[in-house]
Amino acid sequence: MLLSSGAEIYRVEDTITRICNSYGVECECFVMPTGFSLTVRNKNGEVLSNVKRIRHRSVDLHRVEMVNTFSRRLLNERASYKEAMQELNSIKICRILVISFKLYHQVLLPLDLLSSLEEVS
Repeated sequence: MLLSSGAEIYRVEDTITRICNSYGVECECFVMPTGFSLTVRNKNGEVLSNVKRIRHRSVDLHRVEMVNTFSRRLLNERASYKEAMQELNSIKICRILVISFKLYHQVLLPLDLLSSLEEVS
Protein backbone atom coordinates (compact mmCIF):
# COMPACT_ATOMS: atom_id res chain seq x y z
CA MET A 1 0.00 0.00 0.00
CA LEU A 2 2.85 2.39 0.79
CA LEU A 3 4.75 1.80 -2.43
CA SER A 4 1.64 2.14 -4.58
CA SER A 5 0.82 5.39 -2.71
CA GLY A 6 4.14 7.03 -3.56
CA ALA A 7 6.12 6.43 -0.37
CA GLU A 8 9.91 6.60 -0.47
CA ILE A 9 11.84 3.33 -0.69
CA TYR A 10 13.48 3.76 2.73
CA ARG A 11 10.07 4.43 4.33
CA VAL A 12 8.60 1.23 2.85
CA GLU A 13 11.58 -0.83 4.07
CA ASP A 14 11.45 0.80 7.51
CA THR A 15 7.70 0.23 7.87
CA ILE A 16 7.89 -3.42 6.81
CA THR A 17 10.70 -4.01 9.29
CA ARG A 18 8.87 -2.14 12.07
CA ILE A 19 5.68 -4.18 11.59
CA CYS A 20 7.56 -7.48 11.53
CA ASN A 21 9.61 -6.52 14.61
CA SER A 22 6.48 -5.53 16.54
CA TYR A 23 5.32 -9.16 16.18
CA GLY A 24 8.75 -10.60 16.98
CA VAL A 25 9.34 -11.71 13.39
CA GLU A 26 12.83 -11.56 11.93
CA CYS A 27 12.73 -10.18 8.38
CA GLU A 28 14.74 -8.97 5.42
CA CYS A 29 13.16 -6.81 2.75
CA PHE A 30 14.36 -5.35 -0.50
CA VAL A 31 12.21 -2.62 -2.04
CA MET A 32 12.39 -1.16 -5.55
CA PRO A 33 10.03 1.36 -7.15
CA THR A 34 8.17 -1.41 -8.99
CA GLY A 35 8.01 -4.06 -6.28
CA PHE A 36 9.55 -5.68 -3.24
CA SER A 37 10.85 -8.92 -1.81
CA LEU A 38 10.23 -9.96 1.79
CA THR A 39 11.77 -12.90 3.61
CA VAL A 40 10.74 -13.89 7.13
CA ARG A 41 11.54 -16.72 9.51
CA ASN A 42 8.45 -18.16 11.20
CA LYS A 43 8.21 -19.63 14.71
CA ASN A 44 9.14 -23.09 13.39
CA GLY A 45 12.36 -21.70 11.90
CA GLU A 46 11.09 -22.05 8.32
CA VAL A 47 12.12 -19.34 5.91
CA LEU A 48 9.29 -17.87 3.85
CA SER A 49 9.79 -15.46 0.97
CA ASN A 50 7.43 -13.45 -1.18
CA VAL A 51 7.93 -11.14 -4.14
CA LYS A 52 5.26 -8.59 -5.01
CA ARG A 53 5.19 -6.48 -8.17
CA ILE A 54 3.54 -3.06 -7.96
CA ARG A 55 1.95 -2.20 -11.30
CA HIS A 56 -0.03 0.91 -10.41
CA ARG A 57 1.35 3.88 -8.50
CA SER A 58 -0.10 7.18 -7.45
CA VAL A 59 0.66 9.82 -4.85
CA ASP A 60 -1.45 9.68 -1.71
CA LEU A 61 0.57 11.16 1.12
CA HIS A 62 -2.38 10.97 3.50
CA ARG A 63 -2.46 7.19 3.09
CA VAL A 64 1.34 7.01 3.53
CA GLU A 65 1.04 8.97 6.78
CA MET A 66 -1.82 6.75 8.02
CA VAL A 67 0.14 3.52 7.40
CA ASN A 68 3.27 5.02 8.95
CA THR A 69 1.32 6.05 12.06
CA PHE A 70 -0.25 2.59 12.24
CA SER A 71 3.16 0.87 12.11
CA ARG A 72 4.62 3.12 14.81
CA ARG A 73 1.62 2.54 17.08
CA LEU A 74 2.09 -1.26 16.73
CA LEU A 75 5.37 -0.99 18.62
CA ASN A 76 3.51 0.17 21.75
CA GLU A 77 0.07 -1.35 21.25
CA ARG A 78 0.38 -4.68 19.47
CA ALA A 79 -2.88 -5.63 17.77
CA SER A 80 -4.03 -9.10 16.83
CA TYR A 81 -3.56 -10.07 13.18
CA LYS A 82 -7.30 -9.66 12.59
CA GLU A 83 -7.36 -6.19 14.20
CA ALA A 84 -4.26 -5.08 12.27
CA MET A 85 -5.72 -6.24 8.96
CA GLN A 86 -9.02 -4.50 9.69
CA GLU A 87 -7.19 -1.24 10.32
CA LEU A 88 -5.06 -1.61 7.18
CA ASN A 89 -8.17 -2.38 5.13
CA SER A 90 -9.89 0.71 6.51
CA ILE A 91 -6.82 2.76 5.47
CA LYS A 92 -6.98 1.16 2.03
CA ILE A 93 -10.64 2.07 1.46
CA CYS A 94 -10.16 5.57 2.88
CA ARG A 95 -9.03 6.74 -0.58
CA ILE A 96 -12.22 5.39 -2.13
CA LEU A 97 -14.29 7.35 0.38
CA VAL A 98 -12.34 10.55 -0.34
CA ILE A 99 -12.83 10.12 -4.09
CA SER A 100 -16.55 9.44 -3.57
CA PHE A 101 -16.86 12.56 -1.39
CA LYS A 102 -15.06 14.70 -3.97
CA LEU A 103 -17.13 13.21 -6.80
CA TYR A 104 -20.33 14.03 -4.97
CA HIS A 105 -19.33 17.62 -4.19
CA GLN A 106 -17.66 18.40 -7.50
CA VAL A 107 -19.99 16.62 -9.92
CA LEU A 108 -23.18 15.22 -8.46
CA LEU A 109 -24.13 18.08 -6.13
CA PRO A 110 -23.85 20.73 -8.87
CA LEU A 111 -25.92 18.49 -11.16
CA ASP A 112 -28.58 18.14 -8.45
CA LEU A 113 -28.63 21.91 -7.99
CA LEU A 114 -28.83 22.45 -11.74
CA SER A 115 -31.73 20.03 -12.11
CA SER A 116 -33.60 21.67 -9.21
CA LEU A 117 -33.17 25.07 -10.90
CA GLU A 118 -34.57 23.67 -14.14
CA GLU A 119 -37.62 22.35 -12.26
CA VAL A 120 -38.29 25.83 -10.86
CA SER A 121 -38.17 27.55 -14.25
